[in-house]
Amino acid sequence: MALVVATSPAAAQDAVEAIDIQYEELPVVVDGAQALAAGAPLLHESVPGNLAFDYVYGDEAAAAEAVARAAHVTRLTLDSTRVSGNPMEPKACVVVYDAAPIRTTCTRARRACR
Repeated sequence: MALVVATSPAAAQDAVEAIDIQYEELPVVVDGAQALAAGAPLLHESVPGNLAFDYVYGDEAAAAEAVARAAHVTRLTLDSTRVSGNPMEPKACVVVYDAAPIRTTCTRARRACR
């Protein structure tokens, strides 16, 4: 919100006292289903309906037919905080080849690769 850098504690105190921060309380929604409901507060104006992306896969008609023929159907809603399949730690390393001692070093493992 604010950072004060000063040449003395007194100057810093004067600067801090000159800062006037005012907060505006905004409407919130903390549930995903409520965030997608019509009229929910928007997180970003550029994302209508708070839906960043819609991912569809499989054969919807075949799945509907299988459910219609099923002897028993259980419906359940699961909350998942994972919003995309985006690994944060890929299975990779950076390799450096040194021709002089004929050695390759894998920097992720911090050891010589064989």
